[in-house]
Amino acid sequence: MVDRPSGPGITPRLRPALRALELEGLELAQDPSHVHAVALPTHRSEAARDRHARPSQRSRERPRLELDDELGAQLRKLLAHHLELPRVVDARDHRVSALTQAPKRLERADVGHAAEDTVCAMAPEAKRFDYAAAVDRAGRISAESGPAVGLGQEWTPDHLLLVALARCSIESMRYHAARSGGDLVASAETSGVVTRREDDDRYAFVEIECAVEVELEPEPSAEELRALVAKAERDCFVGASLTVKPAYRWRVNGTDV
Repeated sequence: MVDRPSGPGITPRLRPALRALELEGLELAQDPSHVHAVALPTHRSEAARDRHARPSQRSRERPRLELDDELGAQLRKLLAHHLELPRVVDARDHRVSALTQAPKRLERADVGHAAEDTVCAMAPEAKRFDYAAAVDRAGRISAESGPAVGLGQEWTPDHLLLVALARCSIESMRYHAARSGGDLVASAETSGVVTRREDDDRYAFVEIECAVEVELEPEPSAEELRALVAKAERDCFVGASLTVKPAYRWRVNGTDV
């Protein structure tokens, strides 16, 4: 229902004309794009011309009001004010205030369901990988619930770190190759330098090199191979955990990458 304006701002001779416009205003509210279709003549001669038109012609046109310039200007202003609907989004609930703009649409991956089916935005949950290893009193090592394995005295913790990087790099390459439908066999050699770091005076690895040789089937294109190597380096957990970035050298199917 359109609220009829009241108060000292509306002159007495304007009120009958405004009542006549309310019905037409309600029709236009169904399609706000037709607001400008309301025609208010600004001169009596135009209304007189319409009275002499054929009945069939008059039936196709909206009834026009005979108003002077002052009344027509006031009615146009009031009508535009009451039919300013294109800027408002219907809340579809009389208990909810109308919105001034449409809410942002959430993609399916960004939407989750909390208690009572409440829709809320949420970040994707990260995967978690748990590992466990042990060293017994004899210096033997074991992983998870596997048997203990004895290593020679030449195996220092530093060598184990280098082997861990080599093994992890190969497994990372194998994982991404398999996702592309490929299979591989690979070997790797690693070396590193430990000395005192300049920034904190602590001894640590300051240089690590990892050379990986791969035989991959089917053989990818040069562009696909570069992308595969980049993913293998990025997703090596051990390499990503080091403060010094490993310097990789890849050779795939006899070609340096």
